[in-house]
Amino acid sequence: MDRAAEDIVVVFYCICLLTVFCAYPLLDGVLSSPFTSFGISSTGSPETSSTNVPEVSTKGSTVSSYSYTTSGYESRTFSIPVDITDPPLVVEYQFTPKNVTRTKTVTSDYGMKETKTIEYEMPSEDSWLRVRLLDGRNNVIDEGGYGRLPGERSGLGNPKGKLSTYDSGECTVEVRFNEMMGKFSL
Repeated sequence: MDRAAEDIVVVFYCICLLTVFCAYPLLDGVLSSPFTSFGISSTGSPETSSTNVPEVSTKGSTVSSYSYTTSGYESRTFSIPVDITDPPLVVEYQFTPKNVTRTKTVTSDYGMKETKTIEYEMPSEDSWLRVRLLDGRNNVIDEGGYGRLPGERSGLGNPKGKLSTYDSGECTVEVRFNEMMGKFSL
């Protein structure tokens, strides 16, 4: 085989590998959308958040498991009622905020006092996440998240974590996020 034929074989082989390992899993995620079994009601434009009350795997009236993974940067609200008969309930979450590119003009204080424009990325101020466990009376049992929600003075700083409760009874898992990408499970 000459060099050109070897190159064509290698390129074809790489395309096949990329198709198998990248395209098929992406198509599988698109074709088996997690929203097929949800009751989704949204108000306003696609930019506004929607409220999802998912149908979850149950054993009697107790949630046995539930998970959700975003398909990109999303803005959503979930409210999942749970009747805990076999504690503990553990909610795990791992999200990443959307990055934005900023520019800054800086001037050197030394030498020729050059002025340069620097581009850098940082998390968007509009990215936030709030995960809460609420008891039957809507009191907060445990809370975690990242960023500052609009209208609040302080924020939270951990886009990855776990919440748990060792009490039995009815509670609600509330997950709200804006311009975040990631997953949560209980």
